[in-house]
Amino acid sequence: MLFTVSYDVNKDGTKVAVLTFTKSAYRLGETVLGVVELNWRPSRARVLKLSALLEAHESLPASISPSILSVSRQTRRVHAEHHSSFVGNTLRTTFSLDVPSDASPTFQIDVSSGESNSSIQSSPGGLEWKVRLCLLVAVASPNAQQGSDGVKLKHLIRDGPRGEWGTAWKAASTIAPSERPALLVSPTDTTLKETQSWTSFFTSAFFGASEPGTQYHDGDEDVAGLDDEEELEAGVGGEEDWREVKVEMVECEVPIKVWPGNTAFKATEVVFEV
Repeated sequence: MLFTVSYDVNKDGTKVAVLTFTKSAYRLGETVLGVVELNWRPSRARVLKLSALLEAHESLPASISPSILSVSRQTRRVHAEHHSSFVGNTLRTTFSLDVPSDASPTFQIDVSSGESNSSIQSSPGGLEWKVRLCLLVAVASPNAQQGSDGVKLKHLIRDGPRGEWGTAWKAASTIAPSERPALLVSPTDTTLKETQSWTSFFTSAFFGASEPGTQYHDGDEDVAGLDDEEELEAGVGGEEDWREVKVEMVECEVPIKVWPGNTAFKATEVVFEV
């Protein structure tokens, strides 16, 4: 009986994506279906590009390998691949990789050395199928400025000064998004908040409060809730305060089982003992 399997992809303790397969075992000629969930708004990570590859890895048993270093060496062959670009605003995407019908299924080769008291455990060789997921990721710093739905990241830059009808924007020269460091609270801001609270108190004393807990706004805008254009007009920050986020590649390999083609018999794991 086959079940859905999921894997978390992390980068330095930050969850980047969740990879889900409809099942963990396939037959020759079937299609590997995968679902990738990414770019959660509260998360600091943004996936910019995605690639998925179906690979077959061939390796020799450790006992007959030419050297110890060659144990980790494998013959890799790519049978199918999928590429997605510009997924920075995508929350969920899928991919499909076809398993060739004329390929070899998963098998193992176990060569016994004949030494029962051997302290070194010989690793078997054979053919193994894997799905390689490659993600181009940009992870914002922990002290990046937060917005209403998570870290504030942008892919556009201002194109010239603001005109009568608004501001023009253009794409950045790189695919990496930009972040803004969190604004530090100065003692002046604390005094301003205290003054605003006293102003609200005297306003409520003059005009009265119709309901308990009613507060009156004194007209000053909250800087933390302004967008980029309004902050520039209010004299807080500017385009030079934004900095580019470092982009890195994150890769992971997930093993899958590939059985022989559709037959009337139940497929089992194949192990050749030499």
